[in-house]
Amino acid sequence: MYFVVFATDRPGMQALRDEIRPAHRHYLRHSGHPVTVCLGGPTHRNSDRMMNGTLLVVEADTLAQVQAFVHQD
Repeated sequence: MYFVVFATDRPGMQALRDEIRPAHRHYLRHSGHPVTVCLGGPTHRNSDRMMNGTLLVVEADTLAQVQAFVHQD
């Protein structure tokens, strides 16, 4: 089944986002988890186009697998 994950950062998280983004991207590609990321990328604020979240389309057998995948990221 396909699932959409839409996650928005809390305000003031840009510095942390910048710091952990390489590890986040690696996890999405190489987690060894039974979830396959089909499509993904950052979302942006309209006001200044700064990254403020993530949108993923994933494939998994169950919602529980997706929830665990997101929780472990």
